[in-house]
Amino acid sequence: MDWLLSWAVAPLALFVTISLALLLAAVPVTVWRARDRSLTEAARRTGRDLALVIALVLIAMLTIAPIAGDAGDLPVNLLPFRDQLLALRGQIQMSRALTELAANVVMFVPLGVAVAWRAPGRTVWWVAGVALIVSLVVESVQAISALGRQADVTDVLANVVGALVGAWIVRRVAAAA
Repeated sequence: MDWLLSWAVAPLALFVTISLALLLAAVPVTVWRARDRSLTEAARRTGRDLALVIALVLIAMLTIAPIAGDAGDLPVNLLPFRDQLLALRGQIQMSRALTELAANVVMFVPLGVAVAWRAPGRTVWWVAGVALIVSLVVESVQAISALGRQADVTDVLANVVGALVGAWIVRRVAAAA
């Protein structure tokens, strides 16, 4: 599990620093927006935009940063759930295959929350479409660059599921309020 810690924890300090800088930058944006609407509405709008930007920064940091090693035997995998099938055959560790799948779901939950919060009138399928586009961009960058990563169709599927979970959370919270 050292790979998971290095993947998720190593960029944490940089992510927190970037997030704090974005938060500070949001203050003048909120003040500027308040010139033609209430401060509360301006802060709400800026907060929604900030959440979306921070979710995208998180995804970029976790998926585009180079990693040590190579992309394995295939720089692009178009077989859905290939790693899980290989794990069932005993060719790779099941814990790693499932952890990577779960990490791809969890990584896109903030994006689903941010997109659904920013566009409350849109359907969850619209949120899924946004997540699909973001995920395809990420996987395309991984496929054409020398980042040591593998572009994987399973990642795209898991990312969309994560965004749907995030959108579902926003809808449940909104319904309860």
